[in-house]
Amino acid sequence: MFAFMHPFQTIRRLEHEVTELRTQLATEKSVHGCRAISLMTPVESISMLQSKGADMLTSLSTGAEHHAEQLASERATLSDLFARLHHAEQTAQTIKHRCQ
Repeated sequence: MFAFMHPFQTIRRLEHEVTELRTQLATEKSVHGCRAISLMTPVESISMLQSKGADMLTSLSTGAEHHAEQLASERATLSDLFARLHHAEQTAQTIKHRCQ
């Protein structure tokens, strides 16, 4: 698979996780009625969400760096292939001119 597709897959996976968490939250709220009881203080909740958000950003950043390295490697391979093809074409042209 192309390296540039993986970050999009990671984003889709994270979106799927968010959807699942929202579904779980909706289920819990419906079980306990409209008055869902939270054992965490608002500050604890915000800290937890910030931590999870930071982890997600770190994961995305690491994935982006990894795929940038893969793309650079693929570019180097394609550049080398292009140089070899160019050299082969020049050689073929030289041989063609000599044979005429």
